Amino acid sequence: MATTKRLIDSALRSIGVLASGEEARPTELQDALLYAKQMLDSWSNETLLVPALVHEQFDLTPQNEFTIGDGGDFDTVRPTTIENLRIIDTEGNSFPIDLVGLNTWANIPIKDTVQTFPKYAYYTSSNPLGVLRLSGIPVAGGNKLAMISAKPITDLPALTAEVSFPPGYDRAIRLGLALELAPEYGKDVTAVMAAQYAQARKVLKRINSLSRNRDLEMDPGLTYEAGGYDVYSGPGG
Repeated sequence: MATTKRLIDSALRSIGVLASGEEARPTELQDALLYAKQMLDSWSNETLLVPALVHEQFDLTPQNEFTIGDGGDFDTVRPTTIENLRIIDTEGNSFPIDLVGLNTWANIPIKDTVQTFPKYAYYTSSNPLGVLRLSGIPVAGGNKLAMISAKPITDLPALTAEVSFPPGYDRAIRLGLALELAPEYGKDVTAVMAAQYAQARKVLKRINSLSRNRDLEMDPGLTYEAGGYDVYSGPGG
């Protein structure tokens, strides 16, 4: 398993900045760390490049809007996307909540009634705190919100620390970092290297998608029958 420094040195050798056996200077290492952070931040916006989804549970309080992030109502790492939401009652029963888009959310006229199990939710990944809105105010009484989400990819560790991403990520990071750094040093990227990077990302996405086994979903606003709109809970109420 490679250290952060070895990944950076290898990326710089790949574009001819360093010769075999040479090591990057401190300023080059710091520049590369900045580029790596920006690249991984960009990857975080592509859910299938995130190494794993995170399963968490939070105590529900009687409110219909929750902040998520460091110091928020749900004090955890702010999700980039939420993949699944459920309410778990005190007996362990699970009640799904549909995550809807902006249009469906806007068409739910009343969102402040007390409901044991709100049916819909809308999430905005604002910074520094995300905001999760429910279509009703859950009752107090020990119920929990179970959330499965994608979190931002962690930055590379200290230069001498080993990179602990799953198999395949070291190669993708090295190739991606080489492509990111090449213009900084006036280097051209070969078609072979660009193709290798694209293939490395494709493999990671395929592996991650298989482990998540996504189902085809449709916005609830497209599926409710005429006359099936509940003014208190929204489409399909």
